[in-house]
Amino acid sequence: MSSIATFYILAEDKRDLFTEARKTEKTVTFKKGFFGFGVREVVTGDRFLWEFLDQEATSKHDFDYSGFIIVDYFFTFVQLPDPLQTQLTAATSPDGHYFQFEHLLASSLVDHLQSHPPDHAELAEFAREQGHDASECVPLLIETHSTLIQWFRLVTLSQFGVLHLTF
Repeated sequence: MSSIATFYILAEDKRDLFTEARKTEKTVTFKKGFFGFGVREVVTGDRFLWEFLDQEATSKHDFDYSGFIIVDYFFTFVQLPDPLQTQLTAATSPDGHYFQFEHLLASSLVDHLQSHPPDHAELAEFAREQGHDASECVPLLIETHSTLIQWFRLVTLSQFGVLHLTF
């Protein structure tokens, strides 16, 4: 199983459209048929949120590696202070696939990441704990750190960012 991570930048004037697209997002579920025989597909909503983002974003940035590296690094390894963690949690969609970054949150994350550069030894231990080969994983975790800083720096006062993780 793999994961894809994409970071979108949207203009502030697209906020209401984004909010509406989240409310009316297309979902596909499967239900058992009559007497438990067969399966039928149930589709609700207008379009997938990633379709909206692909169409409306000012810029789109695809992560070159598996999105699981971002999950491992940013959501597991990095220890955010409580107020910042609370803001990130509030910015998370109920399904955990989308994260909305306002300028203040993005700049606070940049400040935190810059003031807490990754330590090779700690990353190596973390990689081993996760069952990964440290020699392969540590460079990816370090690159993830740099990528997140680059992405979060893109969010200006007149924009917001959306991180989409597929699982």
